[in-house]
Amino acid sequence: MKGAMKKIQSKASAVLHKADPRKDPKKREQLQADVNNLANKGYLSRQSLCVLEDDLTSCPSMSPRSFAKDDPFFKVQDISPETVLKRWYDWEAKAWETKKVQVKIAADPFDKGSIRAAHLMLLVNPDGTQERLVAKKGLRPEDQVKEAYEDDVIMQSACQAIAAAFNDYEPAKEVRFVDAYMIQREDKQKSWWGVESYLQGKYVKHNNNFGFVNPEQRNTPQAFTHFSYEHTGGKLMIVDIQGVGDYYTDPQIHTHNGKGFGVGNMGQE
Repeated sequence: MKGAMKKIQSKASAVLHKADPRKDPKKREQLQADVNNLANKGYLSRQSLCVLEDDLTSCPSMSPRSFAKDDPFFKVQDISPETVLKRWYDWEAKAWETKKVQVKIAADPFDKGSIRAAHLMLLVNPDGTQERLVAKKGLRPEDQVKEAYEDDVIMQSACQAIAAAFNDYEPAKEVRFVDAYMIQREDKQKSWWGVESYLQGKYVKHNNNFGFVNPEQRNTPQAFTHFSYEHTGGKLMIVDIQGVGDYYTDPQIHTHNGKGFGVGNMGQE
């Protein structure tokens, strides 16, 4: 945790001491024009989900009723929907909420890591639209238990809260973490899966759990990691920043005492 701070601080300073974009009328007008353009095209519902920075726009996918042949979800749409229990964490209320929803999950994973396999998933809304998502299933027995997914969901909720605090300072480029929740399928095992938004675009890892800081990429992710440490008085630090643009997913939190937030919490190491 301490070893990565010097690298992150140097990256963060480039953002923290950067000229306030509010003092640059031209850039302000351009960003507003971008937002208005999205609204005029009928994408007002996505406006709060977009990351607008210079020439980069990164948004979660729309929710169409059908998909083109070149879309990764083209074959998923033909899968029969199943009813699952959706379970998410309300950070403000500090309580879990549940409801039944309809989903379609691809049988084969499109990607696989050391802990989980990622499957394409569609959430079928009552109006017939379908949301692009990623469903993750643990590969080892210890990664398939309910508590493991709860750790991930709570961690993502905590990151969203700290990201909101970061954005309150009106940085040049805001950051956001995608929504994450868990589902329980009605199979023989009553299996739990983790779910998060599907991000389109160039996926980049900016730093990781063990002190790596990507030297070729932008400063905002490192500034946010540094902010998380300062904002919490050194009690925790958000690392493993990765995603598309400044729309992040799958983070890790290190805490001062090494407690909470799953097996990836390395404490002060």
